[in-house]
Amino acid sequence: FKLSHSSDPPALASYSTGITVNMTLDPDTAHSELILYEDWRKVTCGYPQDHHSTSSRRFSAFPCVLGCEGFTSGRRYFEVDVGEGTGWDLGVCMENVQRGTGMKQEPQSGFWNLGLCQKKGYVALTSPLTSLHMCEQPLVVGVFLDSEAGVVSFYNMSTGYHIFTFPKASFSDTIRPYFQVYQYSPLFLPPPGD
Repeated sequence: FKLSHSSDPPALASYSTGITVNMTLDPDTAHSELILYEDWRKVTCGYPQDHHSTSSRRFSAFPCVLGCEGFTSGRRYFEVDVGEGTGWDLGVCMENVQRGTGMKQEPQSGFWNLGLCQKKGYVALTSPLTSLHMCEQPLVVGVFLDSEAGVVSFYNMSTGYHIFTFPKASFSDTIRPYFQVYQYSPLFLPPPGD
């Protein structure tokens, strides 16, 4: 099942007004191979970091990190600067997701994410994967969450096009922004208004 640009969702401008989150990264959840910069807005994959404490909140199987902010209600919007990276996964997940070897990035396991894979290109991390065809590479991805409506949508902010909306979800826990970082593909969270 393949999706292309859609005009069905309302214009992003109507979504993002007044609900944009000033997003930062949560160092307590960062995998040991991730390097977070001082302002907690940029993350890159590097060598294992010795200064990380052992914590059940920390991802151990994959190079992932969560956003500091958690959402239980309302509408939220944030942007991720993916640049010209060759691989990344981003979106939202439930607070209580598996963070070790049994982790599966799919809605049934509490993940609603979009990814760029070297072999498969752009995909929605559904089960099975949903291939996404885009005319232009997104340099900045917008993520929209409506907790009450169960909506998670993604936008290519380079063009303003809608990329993908997951089927309606039921969120039973706090929702957190989620980022998986690949080698040579740093992610940056621009402050609102940049």
